[in-house]
Amino acid sequence: MKRGFVRFFIILAGVLLAALCKQCLGDDSACDFPNRNHTKDLVYSRHAKCRMDCRKIGPALVEDVYQYGEVNCAKSGKNKGEMRYALEKEDALTGDKVRIIIADDQDKHSHVVVTVIRLDKEFPCNCD
Repeated sequence: MKRGFVRFFIILAGVLLAALCKQCLGDDSACDFPNRNHTKDLVYSRHAKCRMDCRKIGPALVEDVYQYGEVNCAKSGKNKGEMRYALEKEDALTGDKVRIIIADDQDKHSHVVVTVIRLDKEFPCNCD
């Protein structure tokens, strides 16, 4: 009986460890950002435009982050059934880290800028 109890806990610990590792490592697809389109093909959501305005982030900086930013796998993943990718890069002018969230619009073969964040500063915004 004692051996069966020990085996049960070893198996249970293995299953929990495997689930925890999968959660910590995340889904590999969150790091596989599809081909970056030409920046002229970027589509900006109304929310992203509002956030850009109040956070003082221009289209040139968004395009720079889009082209050269690194994928933050921990902040990327599925949201409402579609992949969202968090791209981050330092703003060369201010030294602030900027994150943009990109959704992959399969129907239009384009990437949509969902929101834009200046990570090092808080800005008052009244965006929906």
